[in-house]
Amino acid sequence: MVVFSILIAFGVDAWWEYRGERVRERESIEQLVDEFVAIDAELAQLDSLYTLANSGEQRLKVLMAAMGSRQGDFPDLTLDSLIAGAIGNPRASLPEGVLASLLASGDLSLIRSDRLRAALAGWAPERSKVEDDLIGASEFTSDFLMPYLWGEVSVRAIDVKTGYHEELGPGPFDHDPWQLLVDRRFENLINERLILVETNAERAREARAHAQTVLRLARAELSR
Repeated sequence: MVVFSILIAFGVDAWWEYRGERVRERESIEQLVDEFVAIDAELAQLDSLYTLANSGEQRLKVLMAAMGSRQGDFPDLTLDSLIAGAIGNPRASLPEGVLASLLASGDLSLIRSDRLRAALAGWAPERSKVEDDLIGASEFTSDFLMPYLWGEVSVRAIDVKTGYHEELGPGPFDHDPWQLLVDRRFENLINERLILVETNAERAREARAHAQTVLRLARAELSR
């Protein structure tokens, strides 16, 4: 009888421990869903910035198509805006608190789904890729585009990090910027910038697809 009572006690303890783990698992997955919803929204915004914004693919393609144009072919303000767009850099802030906490505490092991754990483990390289690409785009501006523009048209009062074009208005040039459109060096820089933005945009979409996979798997676990 004593042995039987001990076995029952052990069984109750094990059940309570299992139940506690399942509660913690569900809470963790719910928090992960919230975090990856925010990540998905941030990456959707980044895709728009890479593609549609003043500094995005479409505007850079317009600027490339304008190469060889002469003053009067289209309005001065249009040229100012196109050049300003080439300098701008998108930003993104990807949340990471919940997943980082689960990894640090070891609670990621509470998640029973192998597929979800694998997807979460694969997120870090995707995140790093997006963040490194943003840094690379900024460095291309500061290391190549800005020095060139300073030397050729004396761009003044620019803060690349705060989006000077919106703050100062179009045309922050001391010299005629039309000469840029017949300068092969400028054309090469804009072409490199366009390739960089297109590549970054595609890699950001890949990261978003991965984040959406995490969301789909996490929500499937909550629906069990």
